[in-house]
Amino acid sequence: MFWTLLALLSLIVLGGFIAYYGDLQGRRWGKKRVSWLGLRPKHTAILITSLTGAFISLLSVATLLAINRPVREVVLRGETAIRENKRLNALLLEQQLASSNSLREARNQTQLAQSKLADANQAVSEKEARVRWLNQKLSQLSDREKKLLAEYNILQRQLYREQRLVATLNPEIHRLQQTKRKLTEWIENAAVINRETGRQNVELARQNIALSKNNAAMKAANEKLTEGNKNLINVRDELFKANTTLEEVNKQLLAGNQQQEKREQELRDRIAQLNREFEYLSGLRTSITHSYLALRQGKFSLRAGAELGRRTLDPHLRPEAVRAKLIDLLDEASAAAITHGAVPGDNGRAVRIVSKRIVTLAGQQDADEEASLNALIDRLAASDTPVVIVANAVNNCVEGEQVLIELTPFAVRRIFAKDEPVAQCVLNAGQPTDRIFDAIVQFLNKEVRDAALKAGTIPQTDPETGQQRVGSIETSDLLKLTEQIRRKGGQVILTAVAKEPLTSADTLRLDFRLSRPPDKSGT
Repeated sequence: MFWTLLALLSLIVLGGFIAYYGDLQGRRWGKKRVSWLGLRPKHTAILITSLTGAFISLLSVATLLAINRPVREVVLRGETAIRENKRLNALLLEQQLASSNSLREARNQTQLAQSKLADANQAVSEKEARVRWLNQKLSQLSDREKKLLAEYNILQRQLYREQRLVATLNPEIHRLQQTKRKLTEWIENAAVINRETGRQNVELARQNIALSKNNAAMKAANEKLTEGNKNLINVRDELFKANTTLEEVNKQLLAGNQQQEKREQELRDRIAQLNREFEYLSGLRTSITHSYLALRQGKFSLRAGAELGRRTLDPHLRPEAVRAKLIDLLDEASAAAITHGAVPGDNGRAVRIVSKRIVTLAGQQDADEEASLNALIDRLAASDTPVVIVANAVNNCVEGEQVLIELTPFAVRRIFAKDEPVAQCVLNAGQPTDRIFDAIVQFLNKEVRDAALKAGTIPQTDPETGQQRVGSIETSDLLKLTEQIRRKGGQVILTAVAKEPLTSADTLRLDFRLSRPPDKSGT
């Protein structure tokens, strides 16, 4: 900024000097009446004045550029610097946009990872709830079996009673049908008699008109016939009433018979359903009995949660590389399961990933081994951090069967640096050797193990005992350490330190250091 202001100030002073000196030269040469190139003296003076000013300006600018480097840079590279500044501003804007997009994408991936973690936790909760529900369902099925057996016996007795009732009602229905046929014949005969009587009445009326002389005698006969006709009509009405009553009774009997048949069909369907449920429960009981006997009589080979293998996946792997790692892990777990008495199944391995029920937009569906592998590959592909996959047995297994396993991913992180203390304890080296040995073992199984688990070490479940281990140490090394402590004598601080940098997926490898407790007296 200073040199720029100095250059501007110099140009202003130079402009004044050029104006003064050019005017001075113009007047000098004008007085001399000099003529160049055939020009008039006035025009020659103007030309001399212009050339003098231009020369002085050129000489001043050249001197300023030669002496002052910043001014030279501004004059020579000014336009280039302006274009470069615009380009750099555009590049900076693009980098800011790219950084913003990267940050947004990282936030989206973080949210996606958190969502997947929540889904995994929910899947674990659903699986635990499913196990509890199956246990409850088994007990309910046992109770249901007892209730169904009792209900089946009750319905059998009720069916027998209904069948006896139907057998009792059949003769009564037959008798009523015969009575109906007899009443029908009686009504038909009465109708014939009534028609015959009507014809006789007509004939008697004609005879009464023709034989008016015998009216008195015929009138008495006519009255008798009329009285008989009335009696026949009354009999006919009573017969119609009796027929109607019999038809109603017949309808009621038919409706009762139909209801009885419907009830009998419902009882048959219910009995068939109960038979099917009884067969299902019998098969289920047989399957449970066989499984129970197999567990009781078979040789126990693997415990639930036993680790059969693990693989560590580097970050930013492609899906094909993740699949290859998972296939290697399944082969390793199969080989480990075979050594414990498992046999290969339909997939050619002695292990099989347990089937799961997952919830999708289309509803619930079962996920087999291949679907579980694909879901795990989609979750682990292009991961930003290392991941260790652990293959654990889902349930207890006996010899001669395929092992159900589950592949569980864990994030790998650094937990101990080299020579970093893991745990320490104070031992009395003056006690017997066996007690020192027991104290070291207790220190490893308690303090060291708890410190490793608290730091994040992923434990290994022993296939035979089911105990979780974070590392191992040879008996000879323990004996050497015991002898060192015994020779040191007195109170000794035993410190377990990391032998090398350790991650959560590594087996704990330790070195041991011995030191004296600080003197409390201060001497």
